[in-house]
Amino acid sequence: VCGLHHIYDLIEVGMVAERTLNLLMPIASSANIAQAGACLAVAVKTRDRRLRAIATPASFSAVLGITEPAIYGINLRFLRPFVCAMAGGGVGAMFGALTGGFFGDFLTQLVAMLRPGTTFALPKLFDPLDDIMAILIGSLCLGAVQIITGMAISFIEKCRRGKYLDALFEEVTWWIVFAGSALAVLGKTMLVLWFGCALVLLGPLVQGKGMGKLTGIFSSLYNHVTGYFSDVLSYSRLMALMLAGSVIAQVFNMLGTLPGSTVLFILIAMAGNALNFGLNLLSCYVHDLRLQCLEFFGKFYVDGGKPFRPLTYQTNDPDIFAGGDVVTGPYFCINAIAAGKQAAISLHRYVQPGQTLDAGRDRREYHQIDVDNIVLEGFDRAPRQIPAVGPVDTKSYKDPRGTFTEEQVKKEASRCLSCGKAVVDPNLCVGCGQCVFQCEFDAAHLVKKTNIYATKFETLLPKAMGHTIKRGLKIAANAFKKD
Repeated sequence: VCGLHHIYDLIEVGMVAERTLNLLMPIASSANIAQAGACLAVAVKTRDRRLRAIATPASFSAVLGITEPAIYGINLRFLRPFVCAMAGGGVGAMFGALTGGFFGDFLTQLVAMLRPGTTFALPKLFDPLDDIMAILIGSLCLGAVQIITGMAISFIEKCRRGKYLDALFEEVTWWIVFAGSALAVLGKTMLVLWFGCALVLLGPLVQGKGMGKLTGIFSSLYNHVTGYFSDVLSYSRLMALMLAGSVIAQVFNMLGTLPGSTVLFILIAMAGNALNFGLNLLSCYVHDLRLQCLEFFGKFYVDGGKPFRPLTYQTNDPDIFAGGDVVTGPYFCINAIAAGKQAAISLHRYVQPGQTLDAGRDRREYHQIDVDNIVLEGFDRAPRQIPAVGPVDTKSYKDPRGTFTEEQVKKEASRCLSCGKAVVDPNLCVGCGQCVFQCEFDAAHLVKKTNIYATKFETLLPKAMGHTIKRGLKIAANAFKKD
């Protein structure tokens, strides 16, 4: 970052003089690509146009080796992209060192074009094309470890819920079967495997009822044996992804060598490897999502809860309410405000005992009016009164608009201001009774439900003093009793 990479100049000069190739350049390239990827991620995720205008070109310049704009302008500024870039660059360089790959055999082909007859290859632990069986076994072992980890999580969760028999016959039994199978393959002993098989047969007999004890044995064997086998076998896709990426990279590098020009080779190889890189990103996302959500989460994840209710904004957790962009995605501010108001009403009802979240709520169901068959008989269709407008005086600020005449005021006051449907909000209605007297159709009625009498202002102070004295005497009496 601060020019520390220049301390390797002497080492690189020695490598070029001795081997005609710089072996440190692939490691530095991994770091540059990682910084470029982190900067590009900021450009994609941010909503600030100015920040996007800086991050986008900085990421492309970092790919070409000029990382200062990306590092100092974006990644160090937010720190998290810089840390993620360091981690990603380290992991990328590690996997490149394991397989000896740098865009496939790009360096090998480049050295062969620059110095015909020279053979060069990066040191590697294994080759995806030559060690297919080793990679396949490693992928299956990785899958077995993750499957067993998921089973361990399921075992802990079942023990927490008090389902000890389920934990014993679903997880512990098959761990014993797996361990017994491994010992049997190694030729150590068969006792552990037989003991596990006995537990497999005992589980349905203990937990089943009636004929379910017999059918449970066959279903348990079929579901678990085929299930675990297919789950572990599904991890072989990791080997396929590695093999496909290596083969595609070599094909594009081979196509680049056909014109015989170093410049065309670099252009064709970089374009093809960029396409290969994009395909691998998509494949890693899709296949990793499959392995995590189906094979791994399927061992311990238990669905359930209450479904999200848009009317009340209540989530699967009854005491959590959500609204706004987290539910609808990017939307208008007024919709988020409306959702917050409705969620506040739901919260108020939720903490009140005996209340329901749905009763009396505006469901906001839109029904289009059939304007061709609308019936207006019985509705007041008096037009809105328009005040008179006088002449405009350009030499003064006098408002030319007039006011209603007495006749217009009577006509405007006699108009029905509703839409034909009376909706009373119990939080806003104060029981004034004006709606009863103003409605000419006798559609509104005011009914007394409780007898509540307000205290007049003239008698408020004496009543308050009386209650204060009474409360004070009661507190003193209670204190005296305690003593």
